[in-house]
Amino acid sequence: MKSQINIIVAENDNNFNQLIQESLQKEGFHVIGVFNGKDTIDKVAENQDSVLLLDCDLPDMTAGQVIETLSERKCSVPYILIIEHGNEKTAIELMKMGASNYIIKEPVFKDMIPILVKKVLKGLEWEKEIVEVEEILQKRSYLNQIILDRMPCITLLLESYTREIIASNAAATKIGAVPGKKCFSTWVQREDPCPWCRAPILWESGEEQRLEFEASGSTWDAYWVPVEKNMYLHYAFKISDCIH
Repeated sequence: MKSQINIIVAENDNNFNQLIQESLQKEGFHVIGVFNGKDTIDKVAENQDSVLLLDCDLPDMTAGQVIETLSERKCSVPYILIIEHGNEKTAIELMKMGASNYIIKEPVFKDMIPILVKKVLKGLEWEKEIVEVEEILQKRSYLNQIILDRMPCITLLLESYTREIIASNAAATKIGAVPGKKCFSTWVQREDPCPWCRAPILWESGEEQRLEFEASGSTWDAYWVPVEKNMYLHYAFKISDCIH
């Protein structure tokens, strides 16, 4: 993470700017120093994989103007505010605009900068992991739906014990299957579980169940198949037309 992300220090006081840069460089970060709002915007635009340390009192622009301009140019980055004592109200307002945190110039200032930067970077790692997990889940959901729709019968993916529908194929959707609803309330339009249901046996034994039964004027060859601890597949073939 350190080698991939630049830390841009926007502080008009040359001594403070140098002090911040040195404290971050000791921690292995690549640091870029700027001293006004215009250069800050240009550097962020050139280095959008960055974390910005932004002084509230730049000579040509306010911190709010810098953030608004970056947002308009669609090159926003995570940023930490640097403020003087007495500017906490301004910092709080900018926090509402998306600032990750703020730090007050005081004796422990130099030591706190690397800690806050690491905290922001850790947050970026978590956000990236969340996005990756969501992409995996979306892809898995898409693939699961393809598999379900290829089943030549009514097929439901159900939550164990509650019998709530997690996913259903096209055939099941035609009979009213909707995620979040109970299987028996859609398939056979009952108010209570079907008397022939073998799901409880599956939950207790963990073994696949099969049963032929009569329902809604048809004969069905039904299966209850464990998928995970809290999930099972229920599907059934209508075999009435095959019986002579």
